[in-house]
Amino acid sequence: VVLEDKFGVHETSVYAQEGTLAHELSELYIRHDVLENIPSDEFDANLERIMENDLFDSEMLEVVTIYVDYVATETRAAKATNPMAITEIEQVLDLTDYVPESFGTADCVIINDDVMEVIDLKYGKGVPVYATHNKQLMLYGLGALRKYDTLFDIEKVKLTIVEPRINNISTWEISVEDLLDW
Repeated sequence: VVLEDKFGVHETSVYAQEGTLAHELSELYIRHDVLENIPSDEFDANLERIMENDLFDSEMLEVVTIYVDYVATETRAAKATNPMAITEIEQVLDLTDYVPESFGTADCVIINDDVMEVIDLKYGKGVPVYATHNKQLMLYGLGALRKYDTLFDIEKVKLTIVEPRINNISTWEISVEDLLDW
């Protein structure tokens, strides 16, 4: 509040709005093509609405396709070894055990037996972001553990960042024990 008084309210940028739209498009395609949990007419109506947005362009569709393909590949691989593997998207994670009064939203969480993968889509095209010791992604891993550990016997957490616009997919694995120690 004090900073807002001094500097004013921070408004969102066009880049943030573009990223939000790309995430929305990604979620739509994953729900329809990977999870198959929305009907085609609902998919078509939402796709049309997104495509009417001034920030949508053909590059966004190409970029989102790379991310969706990655999620589909990881989902298929998980299901091939365990038909009960799950894929969850846009999961709100409670992080208050680690950062007071905070939460995060995991773009995708895939759980297969003892391995949980947390995938984060980065839509930017400037600076590469890597998964190794990435604090945001590690916090998301902790939040996802808190949410799913009572249902699954998770031993390893795989953290992945997908930046399709700069051809960067970065993955790092950490044991649950090491993540909790961090």
